[in-house]
Amino acid sequence: MRGCIVALVAGFLLGSCSDIRLEYPDEEEFYDAVDDELSLSGRFCTSEAGNVEYPVKVMFIVDGSGSQQFSDQNRQRVVAVEETINALIGLGTTYFKVVVFNASITATPTIALNCSSPVFTNDPGVLSVALNNLAEADSLTDYQGALSVAYDQLQTDIGCVFQDSPAELARTKYVVIFVSDGMPDPQCTIGLGNDFDPVNPTEPYALCENSDFINCVLKRDWGQPNGTECNFGTCANGAPGCTYNGNQAAACCFQEGVDPSDPSSPPNLFGGVLGESDLQGGNDYNQAYQILQKVEEIMELQDRYQIGELRIHSGLVLDPLADPTIIEIFGDAAQAAPLMEQVADLGNGQYMEFYGGDSIDFLQINFDSIKQQRVVRGFFADNRTLRMTVDGLEVDSDFDGLTDAEEGELGTDPRYRDSDGDGYSDKVELFMLGFSYDPRDPCFPPIDDVNLQFRTRTTTCVPADVWDPVTGGGSLFPCGSYGSGDCHPDAGTCTTWGYADTDRDGLHDCEERAIGTDPLHPDTDRDGMLDMQEFLYGLDPERWDFDRDDDKDAIPNGRELEWHLNPIIQQDDEDARVRYRYKRPEVGTTVDGRSCYEFAVRRLKLGYAQTNLDLSAPVGWVADPIYGVGSNEIRLYILENMADNLSGAPLVRSACVRTEYVPPSRKVPAAGEVVLDECDFWYLGNNEDAIFQNDPPDPDTVCGRTSVVQFNPLQHCITIQQ
Repeated sequence: MRGCIVALVAGFLLGSCSDIRLEYPDEEEFYDAVDDELSLSGRFCTSEAGNVEYPVKVMFIVDGSGSQQFSDQNRQRVVAVEETINALIGLGTTYFKVVVFNASITATPTIALNCSSPVFTNDPGVLSVALNNLAEADSLTDYQGALSVAYDQLQTDIGCVFQDSPAELARTKYVVIFVSDGMPDPQCTIGLGNDFDPVNPTEPYALCENSDFINCVLKRDWGQPNGTECNFGTCANGAPGCTYNGNQAAACCFQEGVDPSDPSSPPNLFGGVLGESDLQGGNDYNQAYQILQKVEEIMELQDRYQIGELRIHSGLVLDPLADPTIIEIFGDAAQAAPLMEQVADLGNGQYMEFYGGDSIDFLQINFDSIKQQRVVRGFFADNRTLRMTVDGLEVDSDFDGLTDAEEGELGTDPRYRDSDGDGYSDKVELFMLGFSYDPRDPCFPPIDDVNLQFRTRTTTCVPADVWDPVTGGGSLFPCGSYGSGDCHPDAGTCTTWGYADTDRDGLHDCEERAIGTDPLHPDTDRDGMLDMQEFLYGLDPERWDFDRDDDKDAIPNGRELEWHLNPIIQQDDEDARVRYRYKRPEVGTTVDGRSCYEFAVRRLKLGYAQTNLDLSAPVGWVADPIYGVGSNEIRLYILENMADNLSGAPLVRSACVRTEYVPPSRKVPAAGEVVLDECDFWYLGNNEDAIFQNDPPDPDTVCGRTSVVQFNPLQHCITIQQ
């Protein structure tokens, strides 16, 4: 099936050419070169993280007490919240919750009791309700109750996300903005007789000292004997009067429109969920240590659940022109400054002071989503021309995984990876020999792979019926190809002889279906060893076996592939001496946080190969002497993962270098060193689901490409010439 080159299918490859590069004669040698060795060196930086948008969840906790009508007469707090929401909601990954605290705690979305209700939302209609709630002022400034609600709702949301996807939680950023204009109220001191009503200073403060009144407004023991009951008269707002323990002297009223008999309705005062407040008659409440303890409890959620980021920012609204009478009623807001500073400090956040309502602005806070950087997971070179065997390094002229000596014994052609021209390499067909594959007969396997369907062929076959990439003849397509319309060379999805290789890993799509690997990703099992290398060396590309030691020589499989040894053959000390040597120190970072490395790979052995006819005479090309006897092809791979997903599918880049070695006198480059830069690397295919966030960035701004250009073996291999 292999023959002379004709022009029938030349059109689709005529414009393709390799990158011909002269050697670097002035490069200083950093080691004593030997005739059959090569070194690679250069510099690269990790790939851009791309447009990966992680969730940002913003919780506003805003004081709605009566003093706001003086410190923020223009209701700028409402405008500031609205401006923040409008600035961020269009991103699509930012969600909000607004908690207003005064004599009651109002949350929008409403307080979520479980995962069936959303804690945060980006629904403009729902958030408009929150803005209306912000515009209403009431008495009291319950810091502790508001932070209790914040803790409960954050824990609910975090627990739900963790249950669904711990990986997403590690990428989520929570931003809490706590804003007030005064001291906590009520602020109770332990013991009776210590707290007095701010309106009637001679009377005890019922909210601190009268347990029956407190239990009543918190609906404790609802419907239980001696619990809260609402059958005592009618309040001024029309709601029924309520008592606890039948104490009519401690009767309480609920807000207008609130049905106290509804167990799901919130308590009238002091937050919590379903009345679970810390307030107890005669005990401390809203003391500084309790408020800061609530902040610490919230911040502990970050370590407990491994949240990406959690910060609590605090803001204090000050009125420099406050009337002394107002200060006497509501207290001096400046006294709250030390406490609010501590809240921000414990919350790893920012403390803000707003002088007058008109200066309130939350957009000074950093709402940017977490941006994970990529990290280098693997870095290795592979001279595809040499294989380590029980007899040491042996030549594999056609890169098919069978040495020339093995092909001589099998009767296959060591100059073609696919001797019979059916799209399946000799190695693959030998591996699948028991399943009707034959490396010397193009009619086997009996597969019809048109449209990459990989179906059993039902028609009869003679060798002349199988598509021939040289002549363009043949109506049978056992392997998806240019001839069957399943790849195109300009897109880089065709190999040299026109067969589909979607992920550019060197295995045809049909071959990957045959051996069980994923034709859309170069590392099916995500273990950091590429499918091609695992298959050629007898490892399992469908099982994580990087850290296994299949040949029991105390060197893990992954390390042996990196060193260019054989992971299923024990190497003696003599064999191990020919291993590759690597240096890859980190030398800095870019302005956008990417890590940069200088690398050197030494002791790459070169082999005296036969002419690789797959390279020297591909369809439509004129044979080039550089692809003749002695041609070696070296691939250098960079494997990267997002920093928070090291076990996911790697993003793979590859550089391809073609050199020449004809002993005893010819080696190209003569100095034995090739210098690469970052833009000599090209991305292999990656069709991984977005959850792994490992798709290449678009565009590739580093190399000045308007889009990510994936590796094309017809164009991107660098040919070193003397």
